[in-house]
Amino acid sequence: MIVTDDGVKSFSWKGMCEEVAVIAENVNLLPFDDIQKPLFEQIFYSYLNIGQPAEDTTKFDYKVTSAKLGYTYVTAFHKPENAWMVPAWFFQVMRSEGQAENMKDLVIIPVAINAMDGGVIVAQ
Repeated sequence: MIVTDDGVKSFSWKGMCEEVAVIAENVNLLPFDDIQKPLFEQIFYSYLNIGQPAEDTTKFDYKVTSAKLGYTYVTAFHKPENAWMVPAWFFQVMRSEGQAENMKDLVIIPVAINAMDGGVIVAQ
């Protein structure tokens, strides 16, 4: 994208999808309460990846700083050459160690969850 003071001058997008078929006109979204469990599980998984030894008493604080409903593409079931556009919740979770007075102690963890089935969407 090329943007000047006068506005957008050029734009190109590689990898755009072509609509082949509509699977469903309308879909039912899970209640937001049902989305919280996979979000918690992803935060817990992130904590496990820190590899904190049992004797280490460091405390970590997790705060959901953003929650937005949007859409994304996921690989179509049994057709990896195709993609489905699905509604999804996009969260940003901020992890800090101890009091985190210092920006170097902050980590942003992005989490995307399928709004129809609660499945975690992994970035490719």
